[in-house]
Amino acid sequence: MKQIERSNKKGPLKMTKTDLLEFLMKGRAFLALIIVIVVFASMAPGFLSIGNIIIISKHVAIIALMAVGMTFVILSGGIDLSVGSIVGLTAMIAGGLINEGIRLGIFGVVLFPNVWMVIVLTLISGIIIGAVNGLVITRLKVYPFIATLGMLYAARGMAGLRNNGRTFANLVGKEQFNNMGFEQLGAGTLL
Repeated sequence: MKQIERSNKKGPLKMTKTDLLEFLMKGRAFLALIIVIVVFASMAPGFLSIGNIIIISKHVAIIALMAVGMTFVILSGGIDLSVGSIVGLTAMIAGGLINEGIRLGIFGVVLFPNVWMVIVLTLISGIIIGAVNGLVITRLKVYPFIATLGMLYAARGMAGLRNNGRTFANLVGKEQFNNMGFEQLGAGTLL
């Protein structure tokens, strides 16, 4: 094999074609990202503008957060197919808490939690759903693929039933109920 020589502070470094191919194979996702950025930057002059980078960051944020959690699941040898549906269900719960509040029918009262309480209640609901997944997998010995596939459909169905298949278009809240400010968190204007 033909060798490629580079010099560094410690002396010459010999890299074979095989080493170069292995390096390119390990970095293929990063290389693909660079190619995509170069192509889109050449097609649209404003692609690398600060405003566009902020918009892309806002759209990627939720996927990145889910990917961080999924990384730990995959590293431990498991799989979770229900992550996206659970996020959708918890989003519907948050929207319901902001727009409709918590109805206490026996008392004839509707409670409207403030934004931070909505966040806490939504996180708790996501933790409970994840705990159900974990218990089904560990205690009932159901394979993770099957258990999370079932939860995917259950969470998706509950999210659809929560609001008859519609989304919550207005998440501003109401000033008289002191539950305003969620749109600033959801729009990414905080920090």
